[in-house]
Amino acid sequence: MDNENKIIEMLEKEYKAFLLSKKQVAKIMGISLSSVDNLLSSDSNKLPEYIKMGDGLKSSIRFSVVCVAKFLSRSNEA
Repeated sequence: MDNENKIIEMLEKEYKAFLLSKKQVAKIMGISLSSVDNLLSSDSNKLPEYIKMGDGLKSSIRFSVVCVAKFLSRSNEA
C-alpha cells in the first residue's frame, strides 16, 4: 500500500467521514484554524483542494479525505 492510501485509511478511520472541516484539517496539518482561514483567503495552494458548500460569504468549506491525503503525501515527499 502506498503512502497516500495509508493516509486515506488513517483519516477515514480517525474521522469516519469522507469530507473534513477546516477545524479537522487544521488539526491534521498542525496549524491553527485562523491559519487555515488566512491561507484560504490568500494562498490556497498551501492547502489541500477544497469544496465550498454554497455561494454565500459564510458558506461552509470542506476538504475531501482523498485531497488531504494527496496534499500530505506530496508535502512529505518535498
